[in-house]
Amino acid sequence: MKKLSTLKNRILVAAMTAEMAAMPIIANAAAGNAEGVKSGAIQIITLLITLFALFGVYLAVPAGFRIIVALKDKTGEDMHSQSITLIIGLALIAFRVFMWPVLSELITTLM
Repeated sequence: MKKLSTLKNRILVAAMTAEMAAMPIIANAAAGNAEGVKSGAIQIITLLITLFALFGVYLAVPAGFRIIVALKDKTGEDMHSQSITLIIGLALIAFRVFMWPVLSELITTLM
């Protein structure tokens, strides 16, 4: 029962965080401020993409260490699976670092 309560609390915290992140967009939409809505939407998307990049770090760092251990132990199967995980993590990080600034400027100019 305690796990359910903890899960329920986590879901409530996540919902309140999402609501607070969307609050500037709602306020600007109610005021008829289109620029505020655009900038708020870009900020929320930037936050999500930054979280993806942090997840990429979470994937890449342990995968890098596991590749080193697999090289030492000479286990090709572990090295193969961890190299795929490392590439996915690095791709998420690279998207946030290199592609998102360009895409956010492009979205801002097109809106």
